Amino acid sequence: MNDLLDKKITVIILSAVLAIMLWLYVITEQNPVINKDLSLPIRLINTDTLLVNDLVLLDDEPFNVSIRLRGNKNYLDSMNRTTVSAFVDLKEIRSKGLVELPIDITGIPLGVDIFWVSSNRLSLNIDNIISEMLLVTLKITGSTLNGTAAMTPFTNPSEIMVKGAESIIETINKAEVSIDITNLDKTVSQKAEVVLSDEQNNTIEGLDINPKQVDVVVPIENTKSVAVEADYRVVPADGYVLTGVEINPKTVNIVGKKEVLDSITKITTQRIEFLDVKNSVEQKTFLILPEGVEIVNKNGGIAFSASVEKLIEKEIETNRVGVKNLSENFELEMIPIYLKAIIKGTESIVNSWDIDNAFYIDLLDLEEGTYNMPILFTKPEHLEVHELNPSEIRITLKKPE
Repeated sequence: MNDLLDKKITVIILSAVLAIMLWLYVITEQNPVINKDLSLPIRLINTDTLLVNDLVLLDDEPFNVSIRLRGNKNYLDSMNRTTVSAFVDLKEIRSKGLVELPIDITGIPLGVDIFWVSSNRLSLNIDNIISEMLLVTLKITGSTLNGTAAMTPFTNPSEIMVKGAESIIETINKAEVSIDITNLDKTVSQKAEVVLSDEQNNTIEGLDINPKQVDVVVPIENTKSVAVEADYRVVPADGYVLTGVEINPKTVNIVGKKEVLDSITKITTQRIEFLDVKNSVEQKTFLILPEGVEIVNKNGGIAFSASVEKLIEKEIETNRVGVKNLSENFELEMIPIYLKAIIKGTESIVNSWDIDNAFYIDLLDLEEGTYNMPILFTKPEHLEVHELNPSEIRITLKKPE
């Protein structure tokens, strides 16, 4: 009886061992332990926390994490990007800056281990959300038809609101709209989209613009060329004189409605006044424009200059007296003389007068004989000659022997 019981126990033990061996065989051969790599997108949760705290995430690229799993093949075969997920919770973020948050991975069943992960934490760049009002600038390209020009354009509204990351808004150089007026001859009125750009003229995106479009009006009217008249008063100091006045440009092109332009023949400058002047003076001035009239070239004003010079008196001497209209039928005998005179005028004219070629006698229509001829001279308009001595010269005309 005992032998039979022992045999039964032995059979049971052998059966169990055989079952275990069979199970191990199935596990190791039919369902082995393997590795599997997955690349998972990182999902950000509780992002509304950022908005509540007026914060924004600067990183706009998708985040990913790579993992390596180890487990039985039948488990790993059913695992993919839809069953396993990675996320980062933003609920604790309260201020701007570079933050590192843990990456949580879910969907890993029992019996499967995470053998390796590319990173356990995710770095995020957080910035403040701010709003700022910006003036809209208008860029006009092209040229209107001949005889017309664009007047001062305007936008409605003239300012827009931008909202977004503080660091991005700080890079804005201008908020601009563009209008092409090539070959137009009538006023332009249309909507245009606002474009933000930095100092390098690179377009800035990722900000909220309100409004995104503005109404643009570019008045286009007729043009006319008119003279510029300077309204000035220049009073030289004692012993000085005003020698000249210049304005530049002398004419300008104006733009406006035809009925207004027809009544305009000149445009006057703003009042210019210099008192007790001893040197040449210059001043930038502007034109007084009638209502509804503009200058076509708005970039520059009018350059006014007045030349003022000192009056001087100078004694001159020369022994050269020229002869004009000497007949070929006569010979001239002339006693050499030494001329002296006092000249008065502006310093530049006095010092530049060529006295050696200024004095002469005129023998026109003279016959043979002896004469006391007055000494004549040529001089600049604003030069005075006084105390010429001698004032005449004795000559003799005779026929050749």
